[in-house]
Amino acid sequence: LEMIIEVTRRLEDHPLVTRVQSPANSPIIVSRGDHIQIRQIVEAGAIVPDRDELARQAMDDPLWQGTLTSPDGKVGALVVQLSSTESSVASEIVPAIQEALAPHEAAGFRFYLVGDPVDFVVAGGQLRADTPVIVVTMIGFLVVAAWFLLRSWIAVALALANAGLAVGWAMGAMSWLGWPEIEITQALRPGILAISLCAAIHVVTRYVEHAENGPRSTIEQRKGWIEKVTQDVGAACLLTALTTAAGFLSFTASGMTSFSRFGITAAIGVGSGLLLSFTALPIALSWIDPRRLRSERMQRGWGVVLRQIGIVAEQRPRGIFVGSAVLMLASFAGINQLRVDVDERELFGENAEVVRWARFFEENLRKSDSLEIHLTAPE
Repeated sequence: LEMIIEVTRRLEDHPLVTRVQSPANSPIIVSRGDHIQIRQIVEAGAIVPDRDELARQAMDDPLWQGTLTSPDGKVGALVVQLSSTESSVASEIVPAIQEALAPHEAAGFRFYLVGDPVDFVVAGGQLRADTPVIVVTMIGFLVVAAWFLLRSWIAVALALANAGLAVGWAMGAMSWLGWPEIEITQALRPGILAISLCAAIHVVTRYVEHAENGPRSTIEQRKGWIEKVTQDVGAACLLTALTTAAGFLSFTASGMTSFSRFGITAAIGVGSGLLLSFTALPIALSWIDPRRLRSERMQRGWGVVLRQIGIVAEQRPRGIFVGSAVLMLASFAGINQLRVDVDERELFGENAEVVRWARFFEENLRKSDSLEIHLTAPE
């Protein structure tokens, strides 16, 4: 009770908190013969002398059970009502609550934070913290795949730097547009990076093919190869980028602002990747001696694989067509069974901290999501 009094006092002084309800200050209906009294376990800032009797009556009150106390009386709830549902309020109040609870947690109390503001701040922060790990992991996979295709660390570095710059342009544009990062936009970095890398690899591989056919070259000759590269793969890369960007821009047809912003930012990233692949990347290639790109190893690395795939397609066209049709039918059957799920446990995973908190809350009190209707009686 002393802990509750101190925490309540600190939180009620916060400008974004309108009310704190707890076992200490919630009303208890007490019947004294023909009279009914409304009591509290803490009155005028002090614990009342008959607190044990009031606690027993509270434990029998159905309005308390599952809302303020668990059936065994070992778990209680502090309900904090905020002045607004805006994300800025949640971002400020959740750290304030954690700060108010910290000294009591150090003293042995255990707290479980539950509610939409907690999901937004704690789980959103966890997603933001995971994003760098995801990006680094994906870069590692891309480096391995790109090296297998290009067989040149210089070529890999140039292609990744080109794609990384496209990511930077897209995220910078989102910042200048005043759009915040949310859960769905966490996928922008790896997505733009992977898509932009494709055009860069096209340019590098085609450039090396032209370089193989020429003698020891000068910078002017390399610029001529770049012009040939643009003629060879420019139209295909342009059409690929335009159709991809158009697909992302179709997100703007959604009524959800988050989808629209995701689509616009992704389209900016794809367009930036295309632009850089035919401007900055060719300039960098013209400064490097083509012999350092190890073009022969590049051809051996992926050319053999593609030739084998082509041979199989030529020899077994009917089997490939039938197999594709079977997979298509199976896929359509699976699509019909897909469902939209907004359960936080599906989003964050069973081991996430907010999910463990919510599970504890539901096991001891009530479901963490509820609809509360406040009724005002007429005079």
